[in-house]
Amino acid sequence: HKQPIRGSAIEKSRHPSALCGCISPTTISTNSRASSSAAIGSNMAQAKATRMTTMSVALGALLACVLPGAKAFLAPATTPRAPHGLGSAAVLLPVSRAPLPLSPSAQGGRFMGGASAGNVGLREAKCSLTSDGLGGERMKGVLKVNDAVTGAPVYLVGAMHYNPVSIRRTRLTVQELANSGELSAVVIESCASRWNSTLSQPTWVRSVLQSEMGAAAKLAQENGAELVLGDQPIEETSEDMSNTLKQTVEDLKSPLTGGWRRIAADVVRAGTSALAPRKDGYGLGAQDILDPALIAATPVTFLRYPLAWLIRAPQAAFTFVAATVAVSLVPDVANALILSAADDPESTSSLLLAYLAGLTFTTLELVFIVRLFLVALLDTRNEVLAANIRDACTRATPSDGKTPAVVAVLGMAHVNGVQRMLQEEGALKE
Repeated sequence: HKQPIRGSAIEKSRHPSALCGCISPTTISTNSRASSSAAIGSNMAQAKATRMTTMSVALGALLACVLPGAKAFLAPATTPRAPHGLGSAAVLLPVSRAPLPLSPSAQGGRFMGGASAGNVGLREAKCSLTSDGLGGERMKGVLKVNDAVTGAPVYLVGAMHYNPVSIRRTRLTVQELANSGELSAVVIESCASRWNSTLSQPTWVRSVLQSEMGAAAKLAQENGAELVLGDQPIEETSEDMSNTLKQTVEDLKSPLTGGWRRIAADVVRAGTSALAPRKDGYGLGAQDILDPALIAATPVTFLRYPLAWLIRAPQAAFTFVAATVAVSLVPDVANALILSAADDPESTSSLLLAYLAGLTFTTLELVFIVRLFLVALLDTRNEVLAANIRDACTRATPSDGKTPAVVAVLGMAHVNGVQRMLQEEGALKE
């Protein structure tokens, strides 16, 4: 089936429709059409294997562009970041300032969920609260920094969304600070639209789809702390994504007028700003992301995250899946057609042409994905999150000469970038 149909109407007519096996009855027999379809199917399988190699080569090439950000897990970054403007104010949720009584399992730094989990958590919480970031122990996934403007302590909890381990660490950090009377506010990576959508879900759904955001919000309200929705509104994020995609298309069309250079500069700047730890190397790294406990609970994340998205925004979820499937089929179909049109699909020139076509499309895919992720989904939102965390720090009222702490619960990818911004006085727009 991998060979062209010798002597058939496909080879003789060279009509474009012959490449798809769609010849009229006057030019090809039923058997020839069946053979043509089989040949295309075989070529699609071959094209899929070719694309796997293509993806590896293209990914390697793009990693060279984001290398400063990728090095964040091994070495400190020194590239300065360019400030962005802000367009999002935090949403403050009304809370009762009278702390609610805690259940027995929540006393003494333990959270509701069993003695075993609580005991492990106590050891982790002690590490996170005593670490000064200069070589001391800390809980994995949690950073303690001091805001450069207010001097208030900030605990950045880097979470894998909906992961049970991240939920546990969020509870431990918030409750330990609350028990010691050092908790002022809790900032979560959410906005009014998303939070209201979450609250509108039935209780049993929220019970099944437990998240670190919900756990943090519950403890904040139970302990009378301010709860802040610190993320950019989802409507603005969607607009930023659309603008980034449009700008990428325009830049790809203008390689001679600096378009490609702008893409590379954007990716390197945003990657360095969003992923790199601070200059002394303190930040989330491989030891946090590759934590065995976190990885072991990853299947729960893979189940809860898409299910939560499907329940909260079904139309957006289905659109995303359909678009992903459609885009993934384009290079396979293109490669299959190229190989089917060739006189000898096994020849070096035919395979090279199919390989180059796959490499081109895969590279374009990665350019769009990497720029969209680093710029619209990370870097821009990092500044909004950092600004709202700092704003919460300004409202922290010192007691006995000590400023209470702010806990910010964020996705892991946001932590290093937000940390760098909080430690640079001039990095945020007032």
